[in-house]
Amino acid sequence: MNSTNPQRPRVLFVDDEPRILLALKAIFRPYYEVHTSGDGQSAIELMRAHEFDVIVSDQRMPVMSGTEVLRWARKLRPRAIRILLTGYSDLNATVDAINEGEVFRFVAKPWNNQQLRDTVAAAVTASAVEEAPELDAESAMPAPEEAAPSTVGVLVLEPDQGTREALNKALSGDHPVYCASALDEGLGLLARHRIGVIVTELLADGEDLGNALGALRQYDPSLVAIVLTDQADAQRAIGLINQSQVYRL
Repeated sequence: MNSTNPQRPRVLFVDDEPRILLALKAIFRPYYEVHTSGDGQSAIELMRAHEFDVIVSDQRMPVMSGTEVLRWARKLRPRAIRILLTGYSDLNATVDAINEGEVFRFVAKPWNNQQLRDTVAAAVTASAVEEAPELDAESAMPAPEEAAPSTVGVLVLEPDQGTREALNKALSGDHPVYCASALDEGLGLLARHRIGVIVTELLADGEDLGNALGALRQYDPSLVAIVLTDQADAQRAIGLINQSQVYRL
């Protein structure tokens, strides 16, 4: 490991192949404080001992998979942004990584060096946003003349009326729920209401919503997308994370 420099972002790479760890260290040491681990258990010990801005793990490792490592990372270092390196397409592992490890990006092995640099840089930037200090309770209180912000709502985009009604009933409570059967109707609701979460099928009126979700996330990065599907495949799920930045599948 290189010497500690608290002003440099701290990145942990986890891979059971020493040559890959050497390569990753060579690529990233000029920019970050790089830590490496050859197995999941030692990675967990490093997480217990150090804060990390970004954690990058290989998926296929003996004893403990990358998904399990990132699940621990979410528990021990929730502020750290998590990236999974994967050289094969396994749907269950991919969905677990999305839903349990809250993976920021998937990177295919063998990786493209520039793509990997760009992905880690984006993760470092996201980590800095996560680290922004919260206001204390007194300073967070609005001034008397300020109106309280409206409650953030949930948009359900679902073509089937029965499913739409069931989701509306299940989600109603602390937040207003707005329902749409088609993309155009959903966009109209987004324009008129303060919405923070979209719950949607992958297809609406035969239209694939993956690209639309990606565009909406670029327009409003705070928007959280949850996709309901019974037709997922690993490559499609990876695309939903890397291009559409889906939060749950």
